[in-house]
Amino acid sequence: MRTKIFLSFLTVIVVAIVSNVIFKNLIVRDFDDYRAGVQQANIYWLIASVEDSFEDGKWNHSSLMDAVHWGLMLGLDMDVFDVDGKNIMDNTHVFAHISSPMRLKMEHLIRTSRSVKEYKSYYIFSSGKRVGQLRFKPLIRREIRKKEDIFKERLMRFMIVSFTIAGAGSLLLAILFSVLLSLPLKRLKDGAARIARGDFDTRLSHKGHDEIGSLTESFNNMAEALKRDADIRKHVMADIAHQLRTPLTIIKANAEAVIDGVVEHSGAVQDIKGEAEKLVGLIKSIEELTRAEAAFFKHLDSREFSLKDFIIETVSRYRQLARNKSIDIFVKGSDTIINTDGEVLSAILDNLLSNAIRYTNEGRIDVECGGSTSAFYVKVKDTGIGISDEELPFVFERFYKGRHSTGMGIGLSIVKELVSALRGEINIKSVYGQGTEVTLSIPSIRRRGSGVPPQTSSQRVG
Repeated sequence: MRTKIFLSFLTVIVVAIVSNVIFKNLIVRDFDDYRAGVQQANIYWLIASVEDSFEDGKWNHSSLMDAVHWGLMLGLDMDVFDVDGKNIMDNTHVFAHISSPMRLKMEHLIRTSRSVKEYKSYYIFSSGKRVGQLRFKPLIRREIRKKEDIFKERLMRFMIVSFTIAGAGSLLLAILFSVLLSLPLKRLKDGAARIARGDFDTRLSHKGHDEIGSLTESFNNMAEALKRDADIRKHVMADIAHQLRTPLTIIKANAEAVIDGVVEHSGAVQDIKGEAEKLVGLIKSIEELTRAEAAFFKHLDSREFSLKDFIIETVSRYRQLARNKSIDIFVKGSDTIINTDGEVLSAILDNLLSNAIRYTNEGRIDVECGGSTSAFYVKVKDTGIGISDEELPFVFERFYKGRHSTGMGIGLSIVKELVSALRGEINIKSVYGQGTEVTLSIPSIRRRGSGVPPQTSSQRVG
C-alpha cells in the first residue's frame, strides 16, 4: 500500500515537472512571437509612412528622411528605392541632415548594433500603382539582446528553482502521506489478525473524522459485536449447564430408585414427569433469551407509528388476564410518532406486562408513554408485591430468582437484551410490598409533522 501511494505521488511529480518544462518553452516561444509581432507592426507603420511620402507623383524627401530616422530608432535599417530601383533614401541621407550630437549618437547606435544579412522587401503603392520598394534590415542591438538573454536566463533560473522546490516538496509529501496513510491501514491489518486469533478485546484509536476514522469505528464496532457474541455463547452454555444440572440429577435419582426398588414406580414417574416439564420450560426460556440476545446483531426493521396506539393495542391482549385477577390497566401519555422496531418493542412490553400481572394480585397497572425530540420513554408501574432492596440489583441477571419468583428468572434478562438491541436504557425502582416501576428510554423519535403539541390523556384499558 505504501509503495502504491508513493508511486502515485511520484507520478504526479513527474507530470508536474513535464508540465513546467512545456510551460517554460511556451513562455519563451510566446515572448519571441510577441517580439516578432511588435517588429512586424513597426514595419507596417513605416511602410504606411513611406507611402504617405509619395505626393502628386513625386517623393517628399523630408517625410522619407523622418520615416528612415524613425526606422533606425525602432531598430530597422531602411533603404527606399523608386520604381526604377534607384536608392532614394537610406541612413546616410539621415546622418547628413541631422545635428552633430544626434549624428554621433545615431552612428554609435549603428556601430553597437549589427544588421542581419537577410532583408525583407516590400513594394510601395500609391493610388493602386507601384511606385517603389522598401527594404528592411533588422538591427540587433547588443544591449537589447543582452536584456533579452538576461530575461530568458532568469526565466530558466526561476523554472529550475520552482522545479526543485516543487519536486522536493512533492517528494517529501509523497513520503509523508504514504507513511501517514499506510500506518492506520497497517494497524487495521494487525488488529484484524488479532481478532482472527480470538483476541476480541482489540480496539483501535484514530483521532480523525475521515474515511480511515469511519473504518476504524466500524472495526471497533465489529470487535465489540464479536466479543459480545463470544460472551453470549459462554454465558448461555454456563447457564444451561447450571440450570439443567438439578432437574437431570432428580430424574437420575428417581430412575435409580425405581430400578433399586426403593420407591414406588408411580410416584417416581410423576417426579420424573415434573422435572421433564421443567426442562421443557427451561429450554423454551433459553430459546427466548437466545433470540433476544441475537436481536442485538439483527438489523432493526424500523418504521413509524403512534406510540400510544401501539401500547393500547399491546395492553388489550392482556385485558382478560388482568380481569381474572381484578387488575385495572391504565394507559396515559402523549400522542407521539416514533420510529423504531415494533416487533422488538412488542416483545419488551409483553414481558413487562406479564411480569406486572403475575406479581400483582389485585390493584392497578399504569402504563405511561411520551417523548422528546431525541427519545421516547415507556413506564410500567404496578401495585404488586414489589422487590426487596437486597434482590433489586440482581433482577437483570440470567436465571436469578427472588424469594417470590415463580418463573425461570430470565424475563427481565430478555427485556434488558431487547432494550440494548434498540440502543436504549432500562431502569427499575421498587418498594417491597408496594409495587414496581420499570422505565424504558429508547432513542430515535419523530413527532407529528403538524407542529401541534402532543396531548396528554389517561385511558383505562379493559
